[in-house]
Amino acid sequence: MASLAGIKPGCLVLDPMCGVGTILLEAAKEWQNAFFLGFDNDELQLKRVQENVRFADLMNRIELIKASVMEIPLPSSSVDAIVCDIPFGRKYCSNTDIRAALPAIVKEMERVLRTEGNLVLLLSPQLSVFLKKILGQDCWLNRRPAADSLAERVEVQCAEEVTVKGVTEEKTNPNCSSATSQLCPSLVLNGTYRLSLGATDALIHRYKKVSLT
Repeated sequence: MASLAGIKPGCLVLDPMCGVGTILLEAAKEWQNAFFLGFDNDELQLKRVQENVRFADLMNRIELIKASVMEIPLPSSSVDAIVCDIPFGRKYCSNTDIRAALPAIVKEMERVLRTEGNLVLLLSPQLSVFLKKILGQDCWLNRRPAADSLAERVEVQCAEEVTVKGVTEEKTNPNCSSATSQLCPSLVLNGTYRLSLGATDALIHRYKKVSLT
């Protein structure tokens, strides 16, 4: 997932629902000149991720804070990238109705993300469809799967595919007109990928935050 976030040296990367820290740990090992923040409001999860970070000797590059994704304790436009596995499935036990909370979650992520930053979300197929609907992203084309080791691309939003260094990137097709999201108007969806998780599938959405001025 983190490979889709455009992480560069000096970047500040946030996972606001970090759980046991899988995404943070893998990203911190891969991008050794970036810095990472992990938030979770579950004390047990934070204890586990703290142990994992200490074991990996990454305490100097991963900071962990108890906080809710609904109220991220950061200034607006303060992080360069956000990567988040939105909880779903039996392995997650939560009293939160993720579907009902998703609009507020994504809105808060949009707030703290800097312009030109990337937001990468892992979602269940049901949440993927719901998120596209609430963001008004109804201008889509089916595409051939990309040769990407991370995931199989199944759709791209009004995009022309251009391969750079073996990874399929997209650029916006100027001939495509799509609905503008009133919920998160600065987030542009520029890629959707299918990922097999064994018994079930998930979808990765990649957004870029654009300037509205």
